[in-house]
Amino acid sequence: MRIAYFDAFAGIAADMVLGAFISAGINVNQVQEELRKIGIGKVDIQLSTVVRSNIAATKVNVAKGRDGNDLVHLGEFHELIQASDKHAGFGESQDSARSKGRSYLEIRNLIECSGLSHNVKQRSLSVLEHLARAEMVIHNSKEEEIHFHEVGSIESILEIVGVSTCLELSRVEAVYTCPIRVGSGGFIKAQHGILPIPTPATLEILKGYPIILDDTPYEMTTPTGAAIVKAFSRGVIEPMHLEVEKIGYGAGTREFEKMPGLLRIMIGNAFFNDKKVKSMSKMDLEPKSH
Repeated sequence: MRIAYFDAFAGIAADMVLGAFISAGINVNQVQEELRKIGIGKVDIQLSTVVRSNIAATKVNVAKGRDGNDLVHLGEFHELIQASDKHAGFGESQDSARSKGRSYLEIRNLIECSGLSHNVKQRSLSVLEHLARAEMVIHNSKEEEIHFHEVGSIESILEIVGVSTCLELSRVEAVYTCPIRVGSGGFIKAQHGILPIPTPATLEILKGYPIILDDTPYEMTTPTGAAIVKAFSRGVIEPMHLEVEKIGYGAGTREFEKMPGLLRIMIGNAFFNDKKVKSMSKMDLEPKSH
């Protein structure tokens, strides 16, 4: 069975997943073409190479332009994070400097009415559903009351659809991960105020999924990254034998003292109990509801 293995040794965020898939060989032009089907105008994916612990990785900036100008860059918020990264225990949410948010129903309607392919559309909606469920629990609110701040930015929407597109283009039948590292002991500034790490949304989404709470006081896994895991991953399999075909590294926002701020994706054929797993049906990689 052809799988994608998300090695989230330094956490996971949507832009890291997108960068890792592109690093592994997914055609960026095809991803960009699909993003333009959302119907929000010109969309460009800008790539750069960064080096973390002497490992070259792909950093992604998704730019949404109006008439080819006035670009809103996915990565601009990286520069807005507090300059005192070295002051352990406090920082700004990875998403808090993005463009204004939108309601869950507004985003859902945007995707449902778009020209996206059926599979990309359904996968994107599944990620949003996991985010919405977490918001409903945390804020004790109804579906129609949910308003995404950071996640509702156009940049985050483009990331979610971009990752869903990469899954389609990669032709993988399943996703597995290692236990997800989330960090702990710190606080971040977000639209809702000062939040502990891991944030309530991230923790709620990953409830029931293996996580690692270490002493890194930064947001290693974002709510959107957590939602991608819960929407698509079958879980953690150890040990697993994998015949690796492609490897990709996606760069995150921060560099950490104990590890490189990267996500590694391995694509290949999985073996369990020394037997190659048979291919499942074409629709085996359906978005999961947990």
